[in-house]
Amino acid sequence: MGKIGVSESSFQLAFLHEWVSENRNFITEAPLIPSTRNERDVGGFDARIRSVGQEYYFQFKMPEYLVGGNAAEWGLYGGPYFRFKLHKYGDYTQHNKLFTLSKTCKNVYYVAPLFRNEIEYNSAFLSGNILNQSVFAHVSSCREYPRHEWNEYHSISYDTNGTKGFQHSAHHFIKCLDGSSMLSEVNENMAYLAGYYSRMEEREEYPDIFMHYFKKVRNVMSLVRDSEDADRSEIFNIEKLEPNEPSVALLKRIYAQILFVHFNVVLFICTPQKRILE
Repeated sequence: MGKIGVSESSFQLAFLHEWVSENRNFITEAPLIPSTRNERDVGGFDARIRSVGQEYYFQFKMPEYLVGGNAAEWGLYGGPYFRFKLHKYGDYTQHNKLFTLSKTCKNVYYVAPLFRNEIEYNSAFLSGNILNQSVFAHVSSCREYPRHEWNEYHSISYDTNGTKGFQHSAHHFIKCLDGSSMLSEVNENMAYLAGYYSRMEEREEYPDIFMHYFKKVRNVMSLVRDSEDADRSEIFNIEKLEPNEPSVALLKRIYAQILFVHFNVVLFICTPQKRILE
């Protein structure tokens, strides 16, 4: 039984560096890293990363590596496993806020390492395998802690492969992904927006504002396809978007990103407090 020997801030820095490098074609703004004080106010997360059509929220944890047969959850795994404590401050406010956030955003995760010591951490960092050596525990698969459980000590454990986990003190099964599976899931999400614009019928029932931005994106993508940088236009596909307000916001962001990436033009999009009909 022992601590990893790596600080949470070091792990967070290495993880975010690799995540941004791996997904740079999809990220639409710099990561948001709230201060410790603000973290309690904004939703309990350590970092938020916005990508095209997606938002990812991460809470980083450093576990203990448990190897003894007398460890409390040994029977669940039949071998060594990892376990990290949940933040008890404020009656598990951090966890409960993350759980509430996961009701409206599916990409809310506890992120913790699969390396066992500082030597393995350095090896993973130098080889660019921090993501592959991380576990992603879906907060949406966790349970909230009600008032009568606030005085107890709670934790999350997971196996050495990062594919099986439990929330304690009750042994509540949670969904975990290893780094490779997580990256595959991200790529599947991005595939919804990937590929050339190939077809999209202009139907009269589409709201004017949707068609306004749809045509803007289509036109600028046409310019990109005709340029020498055509291969990078493959990251967008808008044919399945429905005519609603989230789609309009997404089209604005895609339009702004294409202008910046391909034409070095910065477009500032202002969102008014009240909706204004155009």
